Amino acid sequence: MDIRKPKPWHGLREFLKEYVIIVVGVLTALGAEAGVEALHWRHVTEIAERSLRAEVSENFDHARGWLSTWPCETARTVELAQALNAGEGPWRGTHVEIPPTTAVKPVLPQVEREGKRSYALTAWETAVAEGVVPHLPEAEAQLYARIYTNAGRIDVLQAIEADLEPRLSPLAYDRAFSREQRDGFVTILSHLDSTRASLATANRRLLDDAARLKVPPPPGVFEAYIARMRAFRGACVRDIPYPVK
Repeated sequence: MDIRKPKPWHGLREFLKEYVIIVVGVLTALGAEAGVEALHWRHVTEIAERSLRAEVSENFDHARGWLSTWPCETARTVELAQALNAGEGPWRGTHVEIPPTTAVKPVLPQVEREGKRSYALTAWETAVAEGVVPHLPEAEAQLYARIYTNAGRIDVLQAIEADLEPRLSPLAYDRAFSREQRDGFVTILSHLDSTRASLATANRRLLDDAARLKVPPPPGVFEAYIARMRAFRGACVRDIPYPVK
């Protein structure tokens, strides 16, 4: 078998020539690999950003809708607290009507019930899992992180709200409540009020950060929702301008 041995270098010039060829070859290969990787991450990041912006727009619409009816819920909480503090003894049952937009209505009367919205988190969770976030511009990545942190917080607060609301269900019926029982309902209302105040803060922050990202709301969706809610609930439903003021 013929084994070809490398030729020995003859002088410093030939050594440097071979060295430069090797270094240039390695740097060229590394540069090409880096270029391919950069193109890959650019493509992946563009896809991720489209998904993120679409999801933020959806959450934007949820937050805007929640804030528009929050004054109605606040007014209802104050009304119940004042009635409970007015005295003791016979209680006249009270309930709220369920909006016609609700797909399936509860059978039993509802004393307080704020519609729950499902805030989307999938695009962000996917971007984090696939390592896309470090490839986003730093300022945008921070805004997205805050938006989705607030979206997650809203889901937690809505779960607390959903747990508190049914505890007021006895108020839907004519009953006789002691002072202690009335105070218990006022305590529940206080917890509900503080939970909704936290919800308002989280929703407003989400809207502010969405505005900084210049994510547009879904066209016409909020306006149609406002029209339906105002026809059902009245003047307590307020418009939420964009950007939020």
